[in-house]
Amino acid sequence: MNDAPPTFFSLSFHTRFFPSLLWRRFRPKKEEYRSPFSNHIPLELTILVVISKVAAIAGFGTGISRGSIIGWGVGILGLAVFAFFLVKSIRSQMGIRPSFDSFGFGIFFFFVVLGLTVGIFEGTLLHSKSLAGWGGLAGFVAGYGAGIFAGLGIQYLGWIGRLFSHLAIAGIVGLIVLDCVLLSSLYF
Repeated sequence: MNDAPPTFFSLSFHTRFFPSLLWRRFRPKKEEYRSPFSNHIPLELTILVVISKVAAIAGFGTGISRGSIIGWGVGILGLAVFAFFLVKSIRSQMGIRPSFDSFGFGIFFFFVVLGLTVGIFEGTLLHSKSLAGWGGLAGFVAGYGAGIFAGLGIQYLGWIGRLFSHLAIAGIVGLIVLDCVLLSSLYF
């Protein structure tokens, strides 16, 4: 993909460029040998990020609910470690421009499904099938636009961005289940 993409607000971007990008991504391709570690997320750093997030959440939870000084200390330490890894990951990407070659498809589809879910949720709040349909369509379109920008922007986060992209795929499954529950409340 060495060609520059057309501008986002052009018709050719949405009718030719982006659909072909999605098609190339999901079409099986013949490839030369690549190392299995060529685009991996560092496991040891991922484990430390998860531990720091759990420590921050549990520490602040204990500090707020019980007034524990140790809880506050663990929460602050966990937040500081997470912030350190986030800054380190962002700094590793400095000077590298986002491109569609490294587009975050998980984040893109998460935003599309999130927009759809928000639109459907709006319709179910008012118990309106037509509002759920039109809201879902409007949310889908808004999620499509936001997803393209998020799929490019996630590249600024470095390896933590790839971790978020993988987590977004799990979030898509949850949102689809939520959509099924919301729609079943309207139709059954």
